[in-house]
Amino acid sequence: MRKEDLENIFNPSYESYEGYSEELKEKLRNRVAIKNYLENFGQFRRDKIEATIVGRLVRLRRMGKITFSRLADESGEIQIVLDEENFQNYADHIRKFVLGDLILTEGDAFITNTGEKSLRCKRVARLASCSALFPDKYHGIKDTYARRRDMVLELIANRETFEFFRKASIFISMLRMELFRRGFLEFQTPILRRKFCAGAARPFFTEHNAWDRRAYLRLTSEIELKQLLIAGYEKVFELGKSFRNEGSDRIHNPEFTLLEIYEAYADYKDMMALVEELVRNAILASFGTLKFETKKGEIDFSKPWKVVEARELCFSGIYGVTNLAEVDNMEKVERLAEALEIDVKGLSYGQAISKLLEVIIQPQIIQPTFVVHLPIQMSPFAKSKPNDHRWAERAWLFAGGIFFADIYSDLTDSSELLNRLKRQDEELGVKSDTSHTENDLVSALRYGAPPSAGIGLSIERLLMIIGNKSHVLDTILFPNS
Repeated sequence: MRKEDLENIFNPSYESYEGYSEELKEKLRNRVAIKNYLENFGQFRRDKIEATIVGRLVRLRRMGKITFSRLADESGEIQIVLDEENFQNYADHIRKFVLGDLILTEGDAFITNTGEKSLRCKRVARLASCSALFPDKYHGIKDTYARRRDMVLELIANRETFEFFRKASIFISMLRMELFRRGFLEFQTPILRRKFCAGAARPFFTEHNAWDRRAYLRLTSEIELKQLLIAGYEKVFELGKSFRNEGSDRIHNPEFTLLEIYEAYADYKDMMALVEELVRNAILASFGTLKFETKKGEIDFSKPWKVVEARELCFSGIYGVTNLAEVDNMEKVERLAEALEIDVKGLSYGQAISKLLEVIIQPQIIQPTFVVHLPIQMSPFAKSKPNDHRWAERAWLFAGGIFFADIYSDLTDSSELLNRLKRQDEELGVKSDTSHTENDLVSALRYGAPPSAGIGLSIERLLMIIGNKSHVLDTILFPNS
């Protein structure tokens, strides 16, 4: 390979570098990414091609007349070596550099005595100095809360965290690309709402000066996306932020990223097949594998995902209850909840069942599994099974002991939906300003809606599973913890 053939591995940049010389700007444009340098190391070494690499000093070890350092850029890390024999004014330069500095270095490819591919520096320029307290790369940041408070430092100092969020970004992009490939359109729906129709959910709110009234942050985009189906779009989705003004714990955060997908002329089984293929392809494209080692054992997304009937879920025989089908009234729910010390006070039957599933069943499911045909009382927006109206055409998706996706066939009968929502509001004692019954979906359904189904997928929870994270905050770049 000739020197000019290496241009395809350069990362040109045409940003303005105020105060930099034109010569330095040109070198920045022609820098080589560390990953590409290492992949083409043999060519650089054999042809004695000098390379320009830019990155941050994350390790600095001075040993008299020689200094071993590690330089990191977005693509990876490399060892750089400065020695008195090959570097002019070695002593003067070495005293000036500190851990965390952003530098440009030029030099030759060589292999150390330990066999490590390295760059022997001939010239170095400091692009930005680090005056903040910078942790030694070897020891890193040990305090979990300190890591979350200063994500800039955590990303600089912890390559594992840096790589996780890089792959997470690709993962989200791949979800979008997979949906676009299947003919879905992404629409932006309002985050700020005049009404908040979410039953007993507690919203974030603010005072809107122009409206002279309270405004709410959305919980989902479900109503607006279904309105788009009614208007004639057949495949729609939105991937964005939603909000819930409630407590936070290991798997709950008040601000969360939700992928919502709706398709006309489809049912819950079609959406189960879609989410399995969609998630599998996006994971493989971004993380490069479908098998992940976690604290709960290996999780394998490559095998066909399991399907389990909700009515058959095991409740361990507590108070004579062996499965979900036997918990068919609120009295039994309360008795079971009391035995398990689960607070269901103020909840409807459907909400209480949902909580029992979260506490009892969720931790048991490690491999990707659909729990299908949930009780109709906890599924007001879902169609019931044609042959048994006690159960909904609905599936919850679990893996790694975490619930991360909700799938169901949509109820498209406006009168039936209105009746269900009224019963739910009465059961919960919901106030009129957050009533479900005054939502725009009931009105839109009167125009006539196609049969449809949808998916709601929590991005952070899925990233917890594949990233082996113990807390949802570890999947959020700038957590408000």
